[in-house]
Amino acid sequence: MATSRIRHFFTFAVAGAAVCAVGASAPSENVYGVARQSAPVPYGAGLPPEVRKAIHQQIRIVSIRRLPDDADLIWQIRDKPESAHIVFLQWNNPDTVGAMQAAQWAVLRNWVASGGSLWIDVANLLTLGDLSRADLGVTVRNTTLSAVAVVAADGHPILTDVRRVSVTGYQFEVLAPATASILLRTPDTGLPVSCVIRHGRGVVVVLPSRFTREGLDGERFLVNLREFSAGYPVPPSAVR
Repeated sequence: MATSRIRHFFTFAVAGAAVCAVGASAPSENVYGVARQSAPVPYGAGLPPEVRKAIHQQIRIVSIRRLPDDADLIWQIRDKPESAHIVFLQWNNPDTVGAMQAAQWAVLRNWVASGGSLWIDVANLLTLGDLSRADLGVTVRNTTLSAVAVVAADGHPILTDVRRVSVTGYQFEVLAPATASILLRTPDTGLPVSCVIRHGRGVVVVLPSRFTREGLDGERFLVNLREFSAGYPVPPSAVR
């Protein structure tokens, strides 16, 4: 059942806006801007004014980093589905987390089908295994790819003004269904490392493990990703 671990809920701010992020224990910021600290997490600071003014000040993200420790957050989503715009399965070392139970996955699957947005670190597909494969038709190839920059793949709204973003380290190749929208591909081989899958009225976004927010079009990708996932239009193109 839902508990007092509301500390995992976050509000995100337009750069310069005064808004509080509810803090927790870990001091550092995840590369996608999901932080467990008491300071605000601004985003979009380096983008043009017309983009910044279109960013919504509060986007609620639930971060699930470890199981079974964070299982209560899943039950909280079940009991209060409106409490989050996005759920992020963001552990990046599958060997150090417990397996997700079928009942827990069913809560998230149904929440997405009802209009929620689920982000999945690509490495987590190894842990989810048959659960994500059966319901979403997505898995990863059990080989790794080394990439420095990945290129935008198609005309999805998340890719507005996005041409390339940086990732570091190894990336898994995403094996997605034909109905998925591929977001990012490796520049040399064109293999997909990120995609969006429609599930009912919601979406599942598979994300590279070590995305770099700084440089290239990383900040714009992050802004578009959050706005789209929260159900808002992405900011308009600033390319002239």
